[in-house]
Amino acid sequence: NLASLVPNPAHPSVWRLKQLVKKRTTPQRVVERARIVLGSAEGRSGSAVSAEVDVSRPTVTQWLDRSGSV
Repeated sequence: NLASLVPNPAHPSVWRLKQLVKKRTTPQRVVERARIVLGSAEGRSGSAVSAEVDVSRPTVTQWLDRSGSV
């Protein structure tokens, strides 16, 4: 559950998201969403995450709102 994500690299949700990003069989849209949440959890600004993941700023805001990470 992404809503329980906290900015702690040892947190199980962070570990799970990192595993999803690494797996070659994870759908690209899931990888993109996981990278958005991880970037935010690591303290990067929305604009920085947007540039890093190569998505629009509103997309970052949308997924952070949905994940409860804002």
